[in-house]
Amino acid sequence: MLTSKVAYGSGRKGLTDPLAVLRSKGAEVALEDGCIRLRFERSVRLDIRKRCYAYAAHFEALLKLQLDVPPGERPRTVQQLVGVGRVLWRAGRFVLP
Repeated sequence: MLTSKVAYGSGRKGLTDPLAVLRSKGAEVALEDGCIRLRFERSVRLDIRKRCYAYAAHFEALLKLQLDVPPGERPRTVQQLVGVGRVLWRAGRFVLP
């Protein structure tokens, strides 16, 4: 499994942004026909690709919320989703209301 350390560097605890974690590993993440699609740079190793697919499957619902934006707009961050109440952060876990 990929860790949130990738998103925050120095091991700082807080909200993990799955989209940022996947992008930091060289994945381009998109929502196509209601499914999460990952595309990688050629230089990304196969073992990292497999871990990214497993990570994306684990956070599929959250990634869909982040990527479900009108064309031309930037994807939402986890902080934005928590701020408007679309995602709750309880006991160190994301909860969809």
